[in-house]
Amino acid sequence: GNDQWRDYALDFDVCGIRGVDKGAAVRVDGQSGFAVDLRGGGYQDVVAYIREWPLGRARAINGNATWNHVRIEAKGERYRVFVNGELKIARSDGRRPNGRIALAAYTGGVGQCTAYFDNVVVTTLE
Repeated sequence: GNDQWRDYALDFDVCGIRGVDKGAAVRVDGQSGFAVDLRGGGYQDVVAYIREWPLGRARAINGNATWNHVRIEAKGERYRVFVNGELKIARSDGRRPNGRIALAAYTGGVGQCTAYFDNVVVTTLE
């Protein structure tokens, strides 16, 4: 992406096969951005944060070998996170006015990771 991207939405489909939390970040600048983590295992939730500071959490079923659609909107200071078409998190934060995207997967306690991303699309928000 481009580090000057401002108001946009990131849509993607994601499937974790084993021991994996998965997600993405928008408005990434360096090592930081507005990050979303779709967690499996005993969590079954979606969390949003900037660096280590949590900004929101909601229940979201995330089984192994199951595809989920995630949409992250960043417009002005507003962020919205949707999982499978359902609004899960809505927050405001002015620390990140622009930046790129990043896709992520985490091994968690299992120490192994297989994740698939598909249909990754970035669109401008008017």
